Amino acid sequence: MEDQNLNAGHRDRLREEFIKAGEDALPDYKILEMLLFYGIPRKDTRQLAKILLNKFGSLSGVLEADITDLKSVSGMTTNAACLIKLILPLAKRYLKSKNSDERTLHSFDEIGSFVVGQYIAAKGEKAILVCMNRVGKVLGVKILAEGDFDSAGISIRTIIEHILQTKATSVVLAHNHPSGIALPSKEDVCVTRQISDALKAISVNFIDHIIVSGNDYVSMAQSKEFREIFE
Repeated sequence: MEDQNLNAGHRDRLREEFIKAGEDALPDYKILEMLLFYGIPRKDTRQLAKILLNKFGSLSGVLEADITDLKSVSGMTTNAACLIKLILPLAKRYLKSKNSDERTLHSFDEIGSFVVGQYIAAKGEKAILVCMNRVGKVLGVKILAEGDFDSAGISIRTIIEHILQTKATSVVLAHNHPSGIALPSKEDVCVTRQISDALKAISVNFIDHIIVSGNDYVSMAQSKEFREIFE
């Protein structure tokens, strides 16, 4: 009973620290420790949080870990593992919900942030087309391809079909490099030029081609090397 009271006191103190200082003032292990409170009652979760971070390498590694691997760690419960696995889908839905209310993109930075949000928790390669009207209102986000592919495999015909369906006047192309860096390959540059030529022929504004890697991205339209493709 005494151990339970001490543990309850520690949880209360950590919650108070979180409320007063905010999440940015707490290290990753304390944030994870707090999360585990709600999946593992009446037990000290500090050491378990540190074990998880060590095993999976980082907080992002813990959140992206397979649920079976999480449950294999001594001390983990099914509830705690499920709680951890809810975080990324919840974050993704939050961003989609937020963007649905604020879907008019006015700058390259806003477009970049919007596009990066489309790749939260994405494990494989994916190419998307963001279709917009003349004032930057997002009319739809279409998946062009998923799985193992390169930019050369993106169909210009499919792009034009999506443009006609949404009646878009401006578009942004994006794809990710899950295990690489956010730099365009020779194939990326080649297909970007081809798409640019095709869109000019139908008077659609090709705003940008964005390459995403994790939380990082490169805007080809903002790069001096490729800017002329979009002019």
